[in-house]
Amino acid sequence: MAGRSSHDEPTNSDIVAMLGRIDLKLKDMDKSLKRIESLEIKVDNFDKELKKVWLHLDKFTNEISDKVNRVEHKVDSVDIELEGARRRIADLERDKDKLKEDMNYVQSQSMRNNLIFGNISEVQDETPAKTEQIVREFIVSNPR
Repeated sequence: MAGRSSHDEPTNSDIVAMLGRIDLKLKDMDKSLKRIESLEIKVDNFDKELKKVWLHLDKFTNEISDKVNRVEHKVDSVDIELEGARRRIADLERDKDKLKEDMNYVQSQSMRNNLIFGNISEVQDETPAKTEQIVREFIVSNPR
């Protein structure tokens, strides 16, 4: 081509050389296209796998959420029952204290009623108040 005028037509060898270069370019483009297609297949497969993972993760998240909701419900129920049990325990402790006081009172009354005094003369038709007065005087005059 060197030394030719611009109006000259290309020779067969020029055309064959040009076609050879075009063929090389087409082969390079074909290799690139095959790599792109391979990457596209890999991306599609990755997308499918990613969707499977998301579905599994979504299912797992929903299961965990349901379990957490059930546990929260149970905790709320236990809190309510615990508060009721606390109230019942407080009531029982008050009842116990009241019964203890009543028992102490009854026991002291019983002990008071069961005292035996000697050397005190008995008077017929004596009132309980008079008996108590005599016993008090006896205790004061005969301390041991």
